Amino acid sequence: MDPYLTLDDIIQNDSFVKMKCTQCGYEEDMPGWCFDEVAEMMEFDGDTDLPHIVCPRCNHETLYKKDSLKFK
Repeated sequence: MDPYLTLDDIIQNDSFVKMKCTQCGYEEDMPGWCFDEVAEMMEFDGDTDLPHIVCPRCNHETLYKKDSLKFK
């Protein structure tokens, strides 16, 4: 690992996942690593639903990846 690598360098090179709430329509970009962690935790817990988080606007567990089957 580069000893001169800063947090800003890591964030700048990170990919983002477009998220959208099925309840209120709120949209945001979620860091790819964070989305991967949510998916991994849900799989570990045996949750078979698509990876999702709580919407910061309406407070429902309905913030899904925008290109998921929830919006097809």
